[in-house]
Amino acid sequence: MEGFDWKALQNGSDIRGVALEGVAGEPVNLTEVIAHTLGKAFASWLAAKLDKPATELSLAIGRDSRLSGPDLMQAVMDGLSAMGCRVYDCAMASTPAMFMSTVLPEWQCDGAIM
Repeated sequence: MEGFDWKALQNGSDIRGVALEGVAGEPVNLTEVIAHTLGKAFASWLAAKLDKPATELSLAIGRDSRLSGPDLMQAVMDGLSAMGCRVYDCAMASTPAMFMSTVLPEWQCDGAIM
């Protein structure tokens, strides 16, 4: 990952990138390897923020309908799992649904990724 421009993926408060080839002049910069690394980094950040071990974190993961969604979602989940997090696969979901997973008592997720 040395030399990778992580800020190229920042878009306001979101992470955005090009995950599939096909747009002239826009190289792929959001790969499964990058998504896996982002999952691990999110687990580390959230564990520090909540002052609890990553192995005690519960996270809900959802995606939209983009073609790259299933592969990127799996890579993020693998990164979170590698850190020992409990991961809930919400499949195709809305951003509000991911938020609700952090506030509804039935879920009690420490965080969510869309």
